[in-house]
Amino acid sequence: MKRGIAFFIMTFAIHIVGCSESTLTNEDISNIGGDTGGITDIYQSDIISDKGEITDDAIEIEDIIIDTNESKDGDLQKDILTTDEQIFDVEEKSDILDIGSEDTIEKDAITTDISNDVITDVEERDTGGLHGIYKSNSDPYSKGGLSVKSLSITTKDGSPVDATIYVPQGYNEFAVVVFQHGFLVNNIFYSDMLEHIASHGFVVVAPQMYKADGIPLGKPKTPEEADKAIEFYNWLKNNINNITKVNCRIDLLGLAGHSRGGKVVWTILLKDSGWSKAVAGVDPVDGTGGPLGGESRIADKPFNLNVTSLIIGTGLGPESVGLNPACAPDGDNHIQFYNASSSPAYHSVAVDYGHMDMLNDSTPNCGMVCTSCKAGPDRANMRKYTGAQLTAFFRYTLQGDNQMLDILTNESKANIKVTMEHK
Repeated sequence: MKRGIAFFIMTFAIHIVGCSESTLTNEDISNIGGDTGGITDIYQSDIISDKGEITDDAIEIEDIIIDTNESKDGDLQKDILTTDEQIFDVEEKSDILDIGSEDTIEKDAITTDISNDVITDVEERDTGGLHGIYKSNSDPYSKGGLSVKSLSITTKDGSPVDATIYVPQGYNEFAVVVFQHGFLVNNIFYSDMLEHIASHGFVVVAPQMYKADGIPLGKPKTPEEADKAIEFYNWLKNNINNITKVNCRIDLLGLAGHSRGGKVVWTILLKDSGWSKAVAGVDPVDGTGGPLGGESRIADKPFNLNVTSLIIGTGLGPESVGLNPACAPDGDNHIQFYNASSSPAYHSVAVDYGHMDMLNDSTPNCGMVCTSCKAGPDRANMRKYTGAQLTAFFRYTLQGDNQMLDILTNESKANIKVTMEHK
């Protein structure tokens, strides 16, 4: 039956192309599929009249795709017609373009930009076999295949907090990563690393939870910061697509945080584990709340969360500088977070680097916050390592790229001296 319909449509299209002055009317379009729903994908060319009619040049034989639905996984059969042009994939009959409308249809509304770096079929893992998101195939230690545009939003835009959003360019559907800054740290100090992650196909959101003025007094406690972050996430769900002008898959959300920001993201998941199935801590610290103390620890017992975890630690984090206490002290650092995490979890330690070595080289007005932690030989290599590990982790958990497991578990792949373990 379907092959008969296909032959009818091919004959009908040849007739259209052969008639130099004829046009295909709205009524003709509505009658093509009959009651079979046989046509599921039609490529629309640039030539669409403002009355909704398609001229005789608008449809050619190779531009009509018949979906036989005979493939088990929904792939088109080898014997159907294909096109070298970009196509808009209509997933259900109800989504088939209504050419009978009097409204003008713009080309940008019905085409998808497909780059060489895109795989739209995501493996059925934590993503549930979802389709359509960008998938990088670049080396995670190198810049990804997309340029990145940064946007700033403030409370004047209605957001609960200020934030910087890094938006990949050249495609239109991405998984999302939210990165929580460390205690008293400005979110823009992570921009080099976050732009790197975004270039591999993630919309990366970096909220500024409070003013980064270097003054520890008057700042929110971790539970308060987590509550504010949840308020921001809820606002983000309703507004991020309008802000970024791309399809941001909040259902594919990864959480990450540095230092106390790591404690914040685990606190969020302990409040509501439904926010994410992937969480990463960059030298996370389970402190008791700054100079006044009083906070409860969260990593002193198992998290019991159904999430995949990445914990990146530093070898110099537990060491103090002068009279300053250690920035990631023994008993409250990455070791406790890894031990509290359920399987699967991945743990690496940058042996020769310190707690703030993943920040940008330039951190204006950071003051003692950026100088009170023992530092390694350079920030560039630690920043490269941290960016690559976060990229690999979220490509594995959100983009479904199983090849990234080698980056997360193989010490020889690292650009610096590390130790690795996983469970």
